[in-house]
Amino acid sequence: MVLYFAVLNLMNEFKNLSLEDTEYILNLPYHLERAGMADDLCTLLSEFEFVKHKIFASKVQELIEDYNFALQPSEISISEGKNYSLKLIQRTIQLSANILQIDKTQLFGQLLGRLLSFDTLEIREILKQTKQCNITPWLCPLTASLIPPMATLLRTLQGHTKAITDVVVTPNNQKLVSASADCTLKIWDLQQGIELYTLKGHTDGISGVAITSDGKYCVSSSWDGTIRIWDLELGAALRTLENHTKGITAVAITPDGQIVVSASQDYTRKVWDFKSGQLLAIAILNRLWQNSILRKFWKIKYLTISKKLK
Repeated sequence: MVLYFAVLNLMNEFKNLSLEDTEYILNLPYHLERAGMADDLCTLLSEFEFVKHKIFASKVQELIEDYNFALQPSEISISEGKNYSLKLIQRTIQLSANILQIDKTQLFGQLLGRLLSFDTLEIREILKQTKQCNITPWLCPLTASLIPPMATLLRTLQGHTKAITDVVVTPNNQKLVSASADCTLKIWDLQQGIELYTLKGHTDGISGVAITSDGKYCVSSSWDGTIRIWDLELGAALRTLENHTKGITAVAITPDGQIVVSASQDYTRKVWDFKSGQLLAIAILNRLWQNSILRKFWKIKYLTISKKLK
């Protein structure tokens, strides 16, 4: 506990600290876990001053990961009550990450708005300290008015400027690809909740996206009448498939990743070779161009086309 008070005194003069002392404080959870100092680690992670300084001095995700030193299985052990409190604080910061990345002063309202309904010793103390913060004017919630930390929502990913039209997750659950009417796709790291790449190339809104079974590539369809194939690891375009005369409403990939099928407002469905981008076949749909055709007619049409290709 002596160590904790020494650190607290340093945090009170955070702005005047040397770079070495600043780094020491920001990385202290790691060192406390390695030293087996469970009580000091729990106290530090429940301390508003530490949370505030870490948020303002580094990335939000780094603070979220600090709590894993106490919560994940390790050689140190903490009580069930403290474990619960730390989970609440960690989940609160995780839920608020998209807001804090834009405006870090929202930390105060986010803590109160999400934690006021929880009554544990650690939560009461951190909220008491939060209310005393006066570094900038801020709105102080009187009730728990925001989504609580133990709800089903884990994160909010924010970045598109228009409506999102489709979302797919890679088979290993590590990445998410979102398609939008803003003409872009975004690749997200699901574990950290951060944007990895923005894929640009389409000149109109994107109507759909599909991912190969190995999670390495995705295919997007757009109202601009094109299909684009992307490398998810590099965040780069590989090729563009063009032949439709109107906007494309949906796209799909066969499980083996060899064939791409597209449906369009030009009342056709087209079959493409994934690797070469070559057009293999055209199916005239007699105005049945809705997205549902990819599900409703896939099996029959694909078998017919397969026989023709052989």
